[in-house]
Amino acid sequence: MANGAALGQIRRAETLRFDRPAGCVLLQARIDWCLSNSVNVDLVEGAIHRFELRNTYGAALSVFAISLGGTSYLTLTRLDDAHKQPS
Repeated sequence: MANGAALGQIRRAETLRFDRPAGCVLLQARIDWCLSNSVNVDLVEGAIHRFELRNTYGAALSVFAISLGGTSYLTLTRLDDAHKQPS
């Protein structure tokens, strides 16, 4: 989600690309009722911003996480600073 609006769907081990206008945006991921942390990003025109989405607790604790850790089940992490797209 970007500023609360859905961007699309992503599956396990999948990579997605979203084109967004430059400016500040609040990113967050959701699976059913489980949410990730929010990440504030200042999007730069012509740059690539990379993030990773993962299960915070791992497979062994996923039942706990889904039932009691709904607001921390997913972790959204920025992988690097913005990089300019190749010309």
